[in-house]
Parts: sequence; structure tokens; C-alpha cells
Amino acid sequence: MPAMAQEHSGSVPTNKEDVAREVLVKEIMQYLRAEYLGERVGHLSSEELRESASYYPHYPRHITDSTGRSVTIYKPINRLIVFSATYGDAIRIVNAKERVVGVSSAITKDEFYFPVLSKLPAIGSLWEPDLEAIIALEPDVILTCEKFPAPEKVDDLLPENIKVIRMVFTDPVTLEEELNKLGYLLDKEEEAGEFIKFYRGHMETIEGRLEVLSEDRKPKVYFEYSKEYEAASEGSVHHHLCFLAGGNNIAADLLGAYPKVDAEWLLAQDPAIIVKWAPRDTLQIKRDELKGRTGLADVTAVKAEKVYAIAYEITTRPACFVGVLYMAKWCYPELFWDIDPKAIYNEYQARFLDLDIDMDVVYPSDSVNYGIENLSSSIA
Repeated sequence: MPAMAQEHSGSVPTNKEDVAREVLVKEIMQYLRAEYLGERVGHLSSEELRESASYYPHYPRHITDSTGRSVTIYKPINRLIVFSATYGDAIRIVNAKERVVGVSSAITKDEFYFPVLSKLPAIGSLWEPDLEAIIALEPDVILTCEKFPAPEKVDDLLPENIKVIRMVFTDPVTLEEELNKLGYLLDKEEEAGEFIKFYRGHMETIEGRLEVLSEDRKPKVYFEYSKEYEAASEGSVHHHLCFLAGGNNIAADLLGAYPKVDAEWLLAQDPAIIVKWAPRDTLQIKRDELKGRTGLADVTAVKAEKVYAIAYEITTRPACFVGVLYMAKWCYPELFWDIDPKAIYNEYQARFLDLDIDMDVVYPSDSVNYGIENLSSSIA
């Protein structure tokens, strides 16, 4: 029987048994209407109904995914495929990596960060999925992002018993809700709750310390995405990082999620802080390249040596809250002098990813390793 179908809407319910009863009754009625009244309605087979009923009251379960699509699960999900490293992190957070049977090439190529998942069969990339490999692994569910792989490359070509759930796990604005849903779907609510408590504690620290600030005290920030002069506007995840860190994003009002700007525009805006998004193995290269661009020597951030690079792992992953911590400390060293983002990231990796590794996720790597006695400015 299919692990899930697109029948019901809603977020994580407060009473799972009531939801299970409602869904199961509806499916039984659909079956009766089709089999005995001859109506043309979608329904489970009698075998599928019997199997679903055997899991009651724990199942069925239903949510709305990040595309607004309603999904219902009729039985436990035991075989998962995850596209991209973001979903590999989310699965590890809820301690469900043993259910993963296939991963994207981004994970198989990163044995350092994914020592277990990288050894699993590859199923292509977000842009070029290997449909044959996916089907051969017989997954219950494919977990991927909102837009990629495109539905016409995967969803529309899959057998009915393989379904797709699309979530984000990169945006601090929606991360808590999405991990709650993932925990609910995989019967890993306790594990999701442990992470959410950890995450919420750090986000509340940031929010509490920034309460003293007025809008005119917020430093102007330019956040550059992957390409040269590719800014991050209000429609992007990276804007949310900047906003939650108390920065004034100079590109917030530009059209498009990642609008194109130029050196003349950047010089006119004159940001106090510049942050470049980059792979962890190119942080110094990308930061130095941006800092040395023609026409930017007189930008305040460049003159003050406040140009930084920040890695994918703490921006477009569930650890995005660590990216917010780094940016908050860059913006307000006097308010966050006692916060050590790297130590917090290492704790996150050890507790939730089962990793004991030490890697730099910003450049300069010592850009936040100072105490209040070293500060040269104050907002007081």
C-alpha cells in the first residue's frame, strides 16, 4: 500500500488519535462509495485499508508540506531517500538515519561530514535525479526541497507507492514547524523536541539581547549569495538570517529573491558589514576576492575589515541559527561578547549529528574570538 497519499491538510495535530480516526473513517467511506455505489472517487484498496487499520490509533497521520500540499501517511515510513545535505542533517537530528536507503550525490561526495550516509547508494542530484536508481531502492518516501528536483523529473514519473514530501529546513523562520512535522511523520517527536528546545534557547537569547536596539542603531549589511554581486532581498532565506541578527539588509527592498547589483550601487549604499555565502573549503578565497574587488576600497565594511565569509553548513541547513549567532556577534560584538558560536556549533554537531569534528564555518575564523575588553565601539 502507499506510505502516503495527498488527501488531508493541516499541521501537526494535538490529538493524533482523533486525526487517525477521522482519516480512517473517510478512507473507508471513499472505498464504500467506489465499490458499492459505483462513484469515481480515489480510494485505498481493501488490503490497504486493512493494513492501515492495523496501525490505528497511531496511524494515519497527516500534515501540510512546505509547498502547501496536504499529505497523509497510512503506515510507518521505513525507507527514505534524501536529496541534498540539508535533508541529511534533518534526518540525523531526529535520529532516523537508519531508515535512509539512498542519498544525493552531494552527500556521497562529503564523507567528512556524512561518514555514515555517504556510504549509501547515490540517486543523482537535485538537478539531475537518477529515476532508475530511485525506483530500484523501493523507498516509501522521498524527502526533498520545494522546487528541486522539478516535479516533472521525479514526482510525475514515480509509481504510486513512492511519494514525495517537500520541505525546506533552511529558514530560521519556519525551521521549528518543519522539524515538528518531520518528527511527527517519522514517529520521532521526542528527538525533534530536543533539538527545538536547543534551537529555541539560542534564538531567544538573540531576540532578548536585541530588544534594546532601535532601528537607527542597526548596522547596514550587504549579504552576497553565490554569484558576484548577487544580493539577498526580503524574499530570501539569507535576508531572514540578517533580519534575525539585527542587521539592516541594504538589499531588502530590491525585486527578486537574489537581485543583481554592482560595485557602484554597493559603494553608494556603503554597508558597515559585508557577508559572503560560500562553500566551507572556499571561505578565505571568496572573502578575499570580494574584499579586493575594484571600486570597493572606500566601502566602510572594507575599510574597517568587516568583510566575512560564511559557510553553507550554518546558513542553508538546520544549523542556520548558528549563522544568525555569528552575524549577530559581527553586528553587535558588545552585546554578544560572551557568546561563542563555534562552541555552540560543535555542541550541535555532537548532540544532534553524532559528529566529533572541528571545522571552520566562517572566515576570518577568529573574527568572533575576542572579549569585551577588545571592543572599540559601543552602542551605549
